[in-house]
Amino acid sequence: MILLILGLLFFAPCVLRAQVTVSTAQYDNTRDGVNANETVLNPANVSTVVQLGAYVLDGPVYAQPLYVPALTINSRSYNVIYAVTMNNTLYALDADNPGAAPLWSVNFGSGWSTSSSELFYSQTIGIVSTPVIDVSGGFIYLVSVNNTPTYTVRKINLLTGAQSASTAISATVSGTGSGSVAGSLSFDASLQTQRTPLTLSGSNIYFGFGSVEENTHTWHGWVFKYDTATLTQQAVLCLSPNGNGAGVWESGGGFAVDGSGNLYFATGNGDYDGSANFSQSVIKVNSSLVIEDWFTPSNNATTTSLDADLSSGRVMLIPGTSLLTIGSKDARVWVIDTTSMGHLQGSGTLPQVFTSASITVGPGSGIFGGLFFGSVGYFPVASNIMNAFAFSGSTFTTTPAASTSPSTYPQLTLTGSSNSGSNSIIWALAPIAGAFSAAQQVILHAFNPSTLAEYWNSGSVGLYAKFAAPTVANGRVYVPTNSGKILAFGLPSAVTAVSVTGIPKSAP
Repeated sequence: MILLILGLLFFAPCVLRAQVTVSTAQYDNTRDGVNANETVLNPANVSTVVQLGAYVLDGPVYAQPLYVPALTINSRSYNVIYAVTMNNTLYALDADNPGAAPLWSVNFGSGWSTSSSELFYSQTIGIVSTPVIDVSGGFIYLVSVNNTPTYTVRKINLLTGAQSASTAISATVSGTGSGSVAGSLSFDASLQTQRTPLTLSGSNIYFGFGSVEENTHTWHGWVFKYDTATLTQQAVLCLSPNGNGAGVWESGGGFAVDGSGNLYFATGNGDYDGSANFSQSVIKVNSSLVIEDWFTPSNNATTTSLDADLSSGRVMLIPGTSLLTIGSKDARVWVIDTTSMGHLQGSGTLPQVFTSASITVGPGSGIFGGLFFGSVGYFPVASNIMNAFAFSGSTFTTTPAASTSPSTYPQLTLTGSSNSGSNSIIWALAPIAGAFSAAQQVILHAFNPSTLAEYWNSGSVGLYAKFAAPTVANGRVYVPTNSGKILAFGLPSAVTAVSVTGIPKSAP
């Protein structure tokens, strides 16, 4: 008994230390991409980070891992990683013991075997997007697809993996666009991919669809709303009912949500008329998916012809302001006022637009994702340079505060960590060569946010999963890969929770 008490006292700091929860992609609904409560990893020790182990799963992982601490599963307390694969499997994993058997897993049937030319995905599509967790309710929500294909939204118990509800996704709206019949347009799952992370806002979840094969030109951007209780469809929005295109994808970015419950997202290539069709636009909708406002660049037809999506970036809300920012495939950075977005460029006031880097605009060019971190915007330009631009409170200073060296990375998928604004690190996943191949090796990098000098990198550790972001949580960095593994990195002296998992804690 004395030895047991001493053991519990020894591990008490590990038990009592406040632990962050990562319940949604990019950490919260601002989508700025920063864990501001990382108390373990810092610039002084990042050079000692090692790979602690790997979770071996049944297929590629394109979704960001989620993290919930102190859950009681099978009468023991665990910090839990939730991960999903392209083989339609959801896993609950012991976050402190990389390589341990899953706490539980559940499979939702065979995925969709497709011949899509979008080669950065595997040829079987299952669960692509990042789920969302309602920690207080005790459920995780996700969207899977089977070989029909049919997309299904699901509500799963966090502790057991039991399915509480599911709904096959369907919709019909009025429209005369591509694929319509007699003035009606139905959601066609064979033309769509559910790429955006799920968003939890109030008692509802939201998610969007883009194209599975862009060159067919018969697809549409769709956004859906379901209640969290029964997964009853509450609203649906088609972004090109009288045309085509306007897919919603944002390089794996979730919808941003403001304090009033309005949602913000961007659309890609397609038709625009400012009435029913809203390609190449940043959209503001209310909680019922009614369009309240929007912004569209004046050269939207040209960028569509060049496959230069506005939605290659991610809408990020700038804290303490009414502004949002996003980067686009033509390497421009946009600052937009959410209270008056301007509609078609030239008819309203746009706070700022500037070019982050000089590029040849094309399908693989431009800004994918981004990061807003400590009053600085980080915008990586594919196969070019990542620049840091200081934010003044209303605009960015267009002379970079810092740039990466060496200057070029094929692509960088970013996440940030800090301890309440100090000890900051930018973490990035990058392929060693072109990002459009599923066979490229991936490297985890750690950068100094002030200088963008590299603190550390992992070397090649697996196959790159395009747009899949690493998750930083409580002294660990969890890296999703196209190799069917999630890799865990941390300090060599990291203490696992195995010694305290016998202490029951309350379920959410």
